[in-house]
Amino acid sequence: SKGGVSALALSESPASTVNCRRTLLSVGVIQIQRPHNDLGLPLGVPIVNFWSVVIYDVWTQTMLGNGQAAPSLKSFADLDSIDDGSITITPGPEQPADRASNWILTILGKGWFRISRLCRPTDGFFDHSWKPSDIAPA
Repeated sequence: SKGGVSALALSESPASTVNCRRTLLSVGVIQIQRPHNDLGLPLGVPIVNFWSVVIYDVWTQTMLGNGQAAPSLKSFADLDSIDDGSITITPGPEQPADRASNWILTILGKGWFRISRLCRPTDGFFDHSWKPSDIAPA
């Protein structure tokens, strides 16, 4: 994709505190900062437990220090959905007026990347019938 790279990896690890035996990690690198970026999660995320999207600092490879409690959103948060039931996550330096609960603050001039995690993905992921969008300009 323009301005970034995407990669997928499936990690199998011992059960953690949330009993995640299989976790899908999807990583995207963004090098061009835009006022708004959108990541679309279509209706019916194929998971047993939960999904999350976390923003990381490119240079420190730690969660982006942005002043929010955590630079992330999770499926059990109170998020706004679109009429069709899908969810749009908006990382960016400016809070969008129409989806404030779906916003993750990024810092202008600071490189960042996102990790999307599906905790215990189900068949919809493995047979490719469900797929999140790439991060794109809003």
